[in-house]
Amino acid sequence: MASILDDRLTLFLALMFVIGAAFYLWTAANTGIVPKGQSFAYAFTRGGTTTPFSLAGGQTDYYNELATAFLHLHLSIGTAPAGLRQLADPYDPAQNAPWHLAYYDLALYHGRFYLDWGPAPVIVLLVPLHVLGLAASSSLTVALFAIAGLAFALATLRVLLREFDAVPLWMGILAAAVLVCSTTVPFLLRRPAVYEEAIAGGFCFVMAGVYIAVRTIARRRSSLGLLALMSLCFGLAAGSRPPLIATALLIVPV
Repeated sequence: MASILDDRLTLFLALMFVIGAAFYLWTAANTGIVPKGQSFAYAFTRGGTTTPFSLAGGQTDYYNELATAFLHLHLSIGTAPAGLRQLADPYDPAQNAPWHLAYYDLALYHGRFYLDWGPAPVIVLLVPLHVLGLAASSSLTVALFAIAGLAFALATLRVLLREFDAVPLWMGILAAAVLVCSTTVPFLLRRPAVYEEAIAGGFCFVMAGVYIAVRTIARRRSSLGLLALMSLCFGLAAGSRPPLIATALLIVPV
């Protein structure tokens, strides 16, 4: 009887994964990104002065630019505009105001721009795609990492449910539905940009590390290869979003 229930649970978890993956792809394909050629009004306040401006649609795809940079063996994504480089102090907000909105969140160093976001998603996914002559959009990148992360999350749930006796089938299905819908992933997919790419990459790598850890604990045995793979996953998670190193710090004592 337990074996039959086990097989049914595996089947339903697989079904929930297919439904979740389809939901993620649909959400990513119907995002709230401002289309190219359109804009929306916005305003920011500095020093008591409110300045209106319009944000044009069609965001720069920084992660694909970084992938191209890596393949050319450098870390920057390009040279800053001449006007910005020739300022007496390009880091002074009063002087760099004309360029602020076009290049916010980028790091300026010795006249070149660098990304603030972790490079792990670029190294793992986008660089190999570029080598093959392909380039994934931000929407697709977030969706792929989200789907992979969901797969590891459901696999972890599967291991945990096998450790408990007499778990009703409906409870396992409900837990799977929660993993599909009740994380931040659906929100990330509504506005996939470089910020969300980094978070989705971190989610994927953390779930992979947690799965390996839980599976190893459940089997009461490990190997140097599994420990190395788990460490790599948590390292990639931190390489996507540095605060995620806290996950590894929580897992190690366990």
